[in-house]
Amino acid sequence: MYFDLKQLSLASSVPPTVAHVYATAVPVLSPNEVTFAVDRLAVRLTVDLQDRHPVLVSLLPDGLFLTGMLMRRLVFPMQMIQITSLRARRWVQPETSARKSGDSQLMPALGGRFVALIVGSMGDPQLGEIVDALEHENPKCLRIVSMFSGAAHTREADETALSCHWQGHIGSGLGFEGHGANLPGVYRYKA
Repeated sequence: MYFDLKQLSLASSVPPTVAHVYATAVPVLSPNEVTFAVDRLAVRLTVDLQDRHPVLVSLLPDGLFLTGMLMRRLVFPMQMIQITSLRARRWVQPETSARKSGDSQLMPALGGRFVALIVGSMGDPQLGEIVDALEHENPKCLRIVSMFSGAAHTREADETALSCHWQGHIGSGLGFEGHGANLPGVYRYKA
């Protein structure tokens, strides 16, 4: 079942640019198709990581939707942390390191650990810097797990739930100007 986004475009509280996106959006993937894709992703991650006590790093807000769906499906021991691009930049800079400031929740020691970075898409402009910083910590293995395929920089995701590209889509974690990320299913809009 899809939402009628044309009805949402008529709401007076929706900015005109967002109303245009809603008015032109057409369904691409149903909520059930998204759920089944995340189920398959969770099985692949479980097979890979269940005996390795991994660190799952959720990049917020982009990875929030996928992280929420995965947390109900990954039933093995892990350490879970959430970071924003802003906090990640603080962690990346050695002079304000989380370990130096005592903020151990921000980033545990990753050396020799299996690490999965969970993102909604590969479109975060800080993603390359964050991946480089995580790799600098010498994890045993770093995997990028993304809801949507496509790369905005030199590295592709190691695991992807959905094979559609993230640009020009809303729903299932992708938003437009802060709107629509919570919509179940995926919708393509005209720019």
